[in-house]
Amino acid sequence: MRVTVRARINPTEDEEKVIKAIKNIFPNIELLNDDEYLVGESGALEDLSMLKVLIDAQSIRDSARKAIRNGKDGDGTRIHLNRQAAFVGKVNFSSDSPLGPIVVKIRGDLDDMLDYLAPSTL
Repeated sequence: MRVTVRARINPTEDEEKVIKAIKNIFPNIELLNDDEYLVGESGALEDLSMLKVLIDAQSIRDSARKAIRNGKDGDGTRIHLNRQAAFVGKVNFSSDSPLGPIVVKIRGDLDDMLDYLAPSTL
């Protein structure tokens, strides 16, 4: 499994706030600044553990499953997280944000991702 997290740093934004938003959801992923974006990559399933915990805590498994399925992209999925929600430690699957989303690409078996991040509630 391969995870890539990416968020644009807008000219009017404090980079530390963007880092905090990402780290609230992905605390173990190291981020690099390429002047326009913060980007982090991981090959470890455990780097998705906080996302899993927050999905469970917010009781949004069904929404998570839908977002993961709808984001199917070749050999994985792409989900968009609202960065303002992430800044306060919440998960919101939405690309509609005035500052732009946190884009998460997860490469690997879609069924395994679903079973790990958001087991079926049925």
